[in-house]
Amino acid sequence: DLMPSSSSFAPLDGAVRCVSVRVDGELDLDAFNRWVLRTLKDFDVLRAKGVLAAAGYEEKLAFQAVHAAFDGTPSLITRWKRGERRYSEVILIGCNLRPDLIEYGLK
Repeated sequence: DLMPSSSSFAPLDGAVRCVSVRVDGELDLDAFNRWVLRTLKDFDVLRAKGVLAAAGYEEKLAFQAVHAAFDGTPSLITRWKRGERRYSEVILIGCNLRPDLIEYGLK
């Protein structure tokens, strides 16, 4: 049997998995913050990190989390270029992650 990739399926067996989700366009930063808090609470996330395109920011925002603690900062040297397609990418490492629910919540 071939196992589907972790981006489409993750069995609830306690194994550590890595899930990467990319969303085109800009995110509402308040909605993202609520999503992060809920995701860190609902799933067994060991580590999370990513780059965000937040509405109202020209800088690329970096965020990271360890267990339930997270923070984000604008990059002082990395800005979205004029005409560059904006996207957000989040990577989570943890146990019993559900990529389908994580992606749905982020969108």
